[in-house]
Amino acid sequence: MNDDLHPHEQPSLPARPMPGPWPHAVQSQVNRILVQPHFVEHEEQAALLRCLVEEALANPQAEFSIDALSRQIFNETGGENEQRLENAYRSLRETLIAYYRDKGRNDPVLFTLSETAVGIAITANDVRLDQDEIDADAERSAVLPKDRPINIYAMIAVFVMVLAVSVYFFGLDDLTTGPTGPESITDVGPSGQRLHSIAVMPFETDPGNPAGGFFAAGIAGELTARLGRITGLRLIAPETMRRVGIHERSPEKIAKDVDSRYLLQGKLARERNTLILDLELLEAKNGDSVWRRRYERNLEAAPALYADIGNAVAAELARRGGATATPPPPPSSAPKREPTDDAIMVHPGAYTTYLKARTAIAENRHGTLAQSITLMHASINRDASLPRAHSGLAAGIVALAGYGFERIAPHAGMTTAKKAVVDALRLNEYYPEPYAYLGVIRTVDEWDWEGAERAYAYAIRFNPSYADARLLYSRFLEALGRRRDAIDQAERAHVLNPASPETHANRAWQYLQAGWLKRAREHFTAVRKAHPRSWLGPWGLGHYHWRRGDLDEAIESVEEAVEAGTDNTLTLATLGHLYGLANRKQKALDVLRRIQMIGETRYVSPVHIAAVHAGLGNHDQVFDMLDKALAGRAYGLAWINATKEFDSLHATPRYRAVLERMKLTPPERRP
Repeated sequence: MNDDLHPHEQPSLPARPMPGPWPHAVQSQVNRILVQPHFVEHEEQAALLRCLVEEALANPQAEFSIDALSRQIFNETGGENEQRLENAYRSLRETLIAYYRDKGRNDPVLFTLSETAVGIAITANDVRLDQDEIDADAERSAVLPKDRPINIYAMIAVFVMVLAVSVYFFGLDDLTTGPTGPESITDVGPSGQRLHSIAVMPFETDPGNPAGGFFAAGIAGELTARLGRITGLRLIAPETMRRVGIHERSPEKIAKDVDSRYLLQGKLARERNTLILDLELLEAKNGDSVWRRRYERNLEAAPALYADIGNAVAAELARRGGATATPPPPPSSAPKREPTDDAIMVHPGAYTTYLKARTAIAENRHGTLAQSITLMHASINRDASLPRAHSGLAAGIVALAGYGFERIAPHAGMTTAKKAVVDALRLNEYYPEPYAYLGVIRTVDEWDWEGAERAYAYAIRFNPSYADARLLYSRFLEALGRRRDAIDQAERAHVLNPASPETHANRAWQYLQAGWLKRAREHFTAVRKAHPRSWLGPWGLGHYHWRRGDLDEAIESVEEAVEAGTDNTLTLATLGHLYGLANRKQKALDVLRRIQMIGETRYVSPVHIAAVHAGLGNHDQVFDMLDKALAGRAYGLAWINATKEFDSLHATPRYRAVLERMKLTPPERRP
């Protein structure tokens, strides 16, 4: 944390609860070790390890006695048995050292046996993977070599881009040939494989259980995330399914609205720590049931439950042609480490807290995002072995520091988020979510453009239905000026999450950035109509009118956006800039003072203040703010080349110096 920051510029991350001992994490670590082949063959060492851990947990200050341990392990004492115990102890110590050097190097809990006397120390593993090791782990999984294009869709995109660019330079956005519907972009997978589109509907639950709503929503979201990793399936995002009303509507109508061939519906009951889930897969075109099954599982085995459901659904659909339950073979002969997330055992209390945190993230308001961070910390403190809790912590922090919010000082926030991402990846490098947020961190905090794109590639490869990853990747491509690629990912994100105002507005925004003005206007208008309380629609329309040269219309639309997004300094910055361009200097200064007043109580991005000064023509103040943004790694700085507010600065040496520090190239100027 930078102690030189103004007090109100310090990050406002919720305080992390005091970490306590993790008894369930310790037990999970014991189970993880004892299933290793060595311990299966050496029962004495396995029994000794379990005994040492149990005694240490029961009485951390206890001194171990060879005689007592011999009695517990062998049910008898004596010189011969004590020698056997000492031999087993030495072998166990050497085995654990070797295990932690290799397979267990990233395990969250360490067991260290004393060299001089019989004893065990149980500690958290504070070793963090560095970025080189993250990349090495991912590449050992044969996901995507550094020198390979982002994915096979890039080959298709080259052809589409040539045609689209030709039309683009003629200004005929009506004739562009970008993807126009799900059939052209997400229903056909690699090698022409036909995909099965599925929407997981919110599960029904007991109306008398007040906690049932978040629990059922969380389980549905987790199942959707797991299904999205299965080759041959296209999953509709949980956000869309939460927004689409399901009561008094036929399955056919729901499936048509979200463009899905199948609906997975179910009823969830919870009896203490037992989940009872009745599931049914419906074919949308006729409402017929094609698969039905009841599952009764302990909550501790929830990850295995999601895997079993996914494999059963995939097997049924594979019988109908298309989906496969296992991923395709790796493209190289590099050894592939098997993911272990499906076998992980979770602490019921920690997992319930985690699901509450996921619900808070889904609401996507600054208050609920702050709450999610606190809840994720609490979940991790109870059980540090759940990768999605660590990645969920990063998701909450990145959202609170990011686009449309920017409520916390980004560098401090991104540092915390990066630790959470690394913790998630050291537990399982196959989870897509940590890679998506690693991409954001590398973009806005490290300005590592190549590394960021590689991270997005991993996220999308591990889950092609991950709408948020495609949304974030689209914005990354926008920052680099790769407009056609940005549109491609924006359209895919929108198809996967059609009811989201963010994905719909981003789609319209990428059209606008490419100069497809009519199409952008149509979609921003649709966003404003579908989401009247969101600032995204009118803000985008303001930019549309600005591009058309109508400042009065632009100001009117952005004023509407400011009213919709209370204390949103991004919309205020746009409004102040437009006031400056329209020679309404006093109004621009009023906006500037309003932003500065907000900065007295919370973090405000210097980029937003710089935008207002740019509209007023105060170039010295603009660069003072940009220097401050560089020092603090302000979130919006990564999009400086794509931000119209700074167009007038592009030819200046100071602007080029800013780009040089960020390892960016000057934006191309259209003739």
